[in-house]
Amino acid sequence: MPYWIGQDDKVKSLVDEFNASQDDVKVNLTQLEWKDGRDKIKQAVAAGKGPDVWLMNNGLELDYLTAGSLAPLDDLGYTKADTDRFLDLAKVDEYDGKLYGAPSTSTSA
Repeated sequence: MPYWIGQDDKVKSLVDEFNASQDDVKVNLTQLEWKDGRDKIKQAVAAGKGPDVWLMNNGLELDYLTAGSLAPLDDLGYTKADTDRFLDLAKVDEYDGKLYGAPSTSTSA
C-alpha cells in the first residue's frame, strides 16, 4: 500500500536494503493501491494464499484475527522486551490478549 504517496521508490529501497542484508530470506515486494488493496489481501488470506508479511495501517481487522490467519508476535519469536518498546502504539493490534501487529518503527528514542 502506498504509505509514502508519490514516493514508491522509498518502499522499494527499504526492501532492497533488507534483501541485501539477508542470506535466507527474500522479500518480494508487491505494492497495492488504497482503493482495493485491503480487499485483495483479505481475498488472498481467505484463499490460503496470503502474504507471509504485509504492511498495513495500525489497527487490524477482525476478519484476519477470527479466521486464525495471523500468528501472534510471541509465536514469531518476539519477546516482552521487543513488544514493550511499542506497546502503546501496538495495543490497537491486540486481540484476545495477544499482539498481532508491530509498528515498522519503534516509539522509543
